[in-house]
This record gives sequence, structure tokens and C-alpha cells, in this order.
Amino acid sequence: MTATDQVSRPPVVKSRCPLTIGAAFDSPLLYGMGGSGTSPYLSADELATLGPYRLMIFPNFVLRATLAAARQVLQTVYATGSAASLADAGFSWVEKQELARLDEWQAIERRYGVEDAALTKLQDGVRDVRS
Repeated sequence: MTATDQVSRPPVVKSRCPLTIGAAFDSPLLYGMGGSGTSPYLSADELATLGPYRLMIFPNFVLRATLAAARQVLQTVYATGSAASLADAGFSWVEKQELARLDEWQAIERRYGVEDAALTKLQDGVRDVRS
């Protein structure tokens, strides 16, 4: 018997939980699809029929995909002794900054009085943070 076997857990009614919760509220709801199987795997269309669900998040799926990609990068570096073959893999530095909305963060910095010379910047694809 493992420690997990000793833990008493309430029964999970997978097919009814979102319906029961959704029917109990009139306000918009968030549905967290964790990936463990405890939450039913529902499509956005299916979820919309179960109540006022307006947002669905997939945090565990993103984490698991990120970890798989990190493992592959590290295995490549370990096997080859170099990251050279990974130079074009994934996002470029500029794409990452665009995804992170660097321009919006700079606008926030300006709004709070950060001078242009001290803003977080990109110069020739290289991050330049000046103090």
C-alpha cells in the first residue's frame, strides 16, 4: 500500500460536476481543465451548454508541453555538447518580446516616469536593460 492509497478522496462525478456548478450560478464562470482527468475533457461548445462558463484555462497542459520542450533542448545539448543546432528552434528573441508585449510594458514604464534611456529595450535583437 502506498501513501496515495491511504488518502481518502471523495468520489468524483466527472460528467455532472460542471453541469451542477454551472446551474448554480448566474454570473460568468471559469473552467480549469487541469489535465489530471478529474475535470472532464470538454470542448468550449460542450462547456457552453452547461452554464455561464465564459473562460476556460489549461494550465497543466501548457506546463507539460513546456517541460517536454525543455527536456528535448537539454537532451540535445547533453548529447551534442552544444546549443548550435537549436539556434532556429522555437521563438526568436524578437518574437518572444512581441509575445510578452514589450511595447506595452514600455508604455507602462513611461506612464510611471521611467526615462527613455532606462526603458527595457531591444537593440539588434539583443535585450538591453539600462539603469
